[in-house]
Amino acid sequence: MSISITMAGSIIVFAAARDTGWGRVGLILSIPVLITFSPITANAFSALPLPVEPDVIGTVFFATLLLVMGTLIVGRSRTALAIAAALGAVQAFLWWFSPWAARVYADSVGLPLRDNLGDDAPEMPAEIPMFALLGAGVIAALLALGRRRGWSARIVPQLMGAAGGTVTALSMPVQLGLLEGSGPSAADLLTMAVVGLAAGALAGYLAARFAVLLREPSTAPATKD
Repeated sequence: MSISITMAGSIIVFAAARDTGWGRVGLILSIPVLITFSPITANAFSALPLPVEPDVIGTVFFATLLLVMGTLIVGRSRTALAIAAALGAVQAFLWWFSPWAARVYADSVGLPLRDNLGDDAPEMPAEIPMFALLGAGVIAALLALGRRRGWSARIVPQLMGAAGGTVTALSMPVQLGLLEGSGPSAADLLTMAVVGLAAGALAGYLAARFAVLLREPSTAPATKD
């Protein structure tokens, strides 16, 4: 929770400086960290009889919301791809460096290894969408297409969210199958498609409104009338 709140504050600061290079880079680097930690809050709903694990729904929702929001704040379609690439770098760091560093530290002080440092995939990076670039590509393509075709700005964010959320949701059971050595069933894919469509559309709707709020304060110099 503390990391999520910190990164939300960082995004507010960088969004205000989006007209500068450091502001855009800050957004691209801080959003993946929030994507990584924000789904943890969805575990609060783990007692509910949901067809999909709450943290998986949270991953789809927050990843889509933050990808669309970051893209709309900067106003460039390729921003979604940059954020997804940075998310992949975060995942790789957590996947390989963190377990290695824990082993080296434990050996250096003569301590036994902690739990979750066996041969299983590391838990946190395994829950980050591995195919986020696919969802980001769909989001970027729809934004570019909507601008070329003159689609209504009231509809495009929902379309971006619905399509990006569906792709991300469908990738999650595939990702789980790759890690566990089994493939998803047709029922799993259908359920995830429905979850992704609904969560993604809501994420796109909210992302557009958050982007408007975050674009209000700007470091751009004021122009004279």
